[in-house]
Amino acid sequence: MSHATKVGRQMRPGMTLIEVMVALVILSGSLIAMGNFMGKFAHTQRRAGMHADAVDLASDVMDSVQHDSSYAAIPGDFQKTATIARDGASFTRSTVVKQIGGAVTSNVNYYVITTTVINSQLKPADTVKKSIVIRSF
Repeated sequence: MSHATKVGRQMRPGMTLIEVMVALVILSGSLIAMGNFMGKFAHTQRRAGMHADAVDLASDVMDSVQHDSSYAAIPGDFQKTATIARDGASFTRSTVVKQIGGAVTSNVNYYVITTTVINSQLKPADTVKKSIVIRSF
């Protein structure tokens, strides 16, 4: 009789409670790790998008300066600070125009235009700064 009971216990289909608990622990650990990864991934994607927007805002100024038709008007047209909302984020774009030379007796006359784009949600290292040099024309 003990032999039949032993065989009956070995033949029973299904999983034991311990096996189910181990499987649940593994599954829940995997889901928690996946959730953590997705949160970090979404945050990184958002930062990358904001950084790309900042680069675009700085590049817009550089393109406009290159296509400006009046050399003398560059300081008045571009030297300014503006707050720009883009894709739900707020950016501060500052453009500084510095003239090098330009005196009547000087052979040198050009502008150095530097645009800095800052977003308070980005790290200071993510500040975008672009410069261009335009000679008189």
